[in-house]
Amino acid sequence: MENSGSATVPHSLAGLVDAASFAPSFEWEPDVLPGFEQLTLPLESDDEGEVVATLVRRANAGPGIGVDVLYVHGWTDYFHQVHVADFFAQLGFTFYALDLRKYGRSLREWQTPGYITSLRTYGSDINAALAAMGHGEAVTGPRERTLVIMGHSTGGLIAALFAAGHPDWVDALILNSPWLEFQTGAIGRKALEGPVRAQARIAPMSGIVNPDPGYYIRSVSSKYDGEWPLIEEWRPDDGWKPTAAWLNAIFRAQDRVAQGLDLNIPVLVLLSARSTVPTRWKPELKVSDTVLVVAEVAQRAPSLAHSVTTVRLDGAMHDVTLSAAPVREIMWDEMTRWIRAYVPVPVPPLATRAGDYARGYQPPALEPSSDEAEAETNNEPLSNRFWEAFGRSSRKFRPSEPWRN
Repeated sequence: MENSGSATVPHSLAGLVDAASFAPSFEWEPDVLPGFEQLTLPLESDDEGEVVATLVRRANAGPGIGVDVLYVHGWTDYFHQVHVADFFAQLGFTFYALDLRKYGRSLREWQTPGYITSLRTYGSDINAALAAMGHGEAVTGPRERTLVIMGHSTGGLIAALFAAGHPDWVDALILNSPWLEFQTGAIGRKALEGPVRAQARIAPMSGIVNPDPGYYIRSVSSKYDGEWPLIEEWRPDDGWKPTAAWLNAIFRAQDRVAQGLDLNIPVLVLLSARSTVPTRWKPELKVSDTVLVVAEVAQRAPSLAHSVTTVRLDGAMHDVTLSAAPVREIMWDEMTRWIRAYVPVPVPPLATRAGDYARGYQPPALEPSSDEAEAETNNEPLSNRFWEAFGRSSRKFRPSEPWRN
């Protein structure tokens, strides 16, 4: 398709944001999600033309306590999980989400959705996002802020590989049903690698069979039996047709994980307790993973790092954060406990947010309780007092209701 130089705004977004906000820009502009804003990140063009990624954040968010989170979505997806952003904001973390090239906010009308020949290419997307956040190559001296990357499904695989390639940039990983191993297991994947590689070389954009007949979107979307409103143009009911080049890239990445990434950072892996093959619609599809074989992923998870915590949640869906409310409550508790144990908070001093919010910003003064004042008198480290207060406040957190049109 001819590169027209502009993107078509999905018709369901009329009145929320104008077409200009989908053009490449270095300015933060209103997002399709109320209360959020987006930044278009121009990238190097490819064979299909102009390429961009899109960074999303809560508008008017402050610097928090010095921890930044970058969320990376999965296949046929985009950032819409407002309640996840709310969770991290309640902890005092500054939350960002990245719509990768040819997905969601970054998809242009001349592009093949999700098309890629190597997952390493997404390193450019993440590098651009981190630079805008004040991380990665933007840091010329000692890092003053902590970086956590959270990835879902394919995004979890991408995040793990990126962390392996940039060991000094990432402090922790949270992986939500990461696609660490193919559904057939390592033996089946090895058997398929040869034919898929040959097809990718001869006809890289040729389609392959999508094993999901649409039951997963039915279990997620509020349009059907799910809870969550979705933009159909960015997450169509019948999904996107995977290409041979894309699957070949997945196989190469999964083989790299199987060899061991040897990450020296803490990793949290969130999984459903069980998988269900979606051969027909049934209630079990709403309380299990219908995309991955979670037993294979759980077996592969220790290959990621020296410190890996795997949490299996009964009743969880493929995207654990979209599971039913009771499952999410357990998930929040598990995430909070792991964060308290493993995520380094840069205090003292409280680091300010990089970029525009850092200019002239003064962190609010803490008002210690009587026991905290006593600890201060006894010269107890501020970090101890912070986490004690954090432990009390986090138990009261309940994320917001899903954003609805």
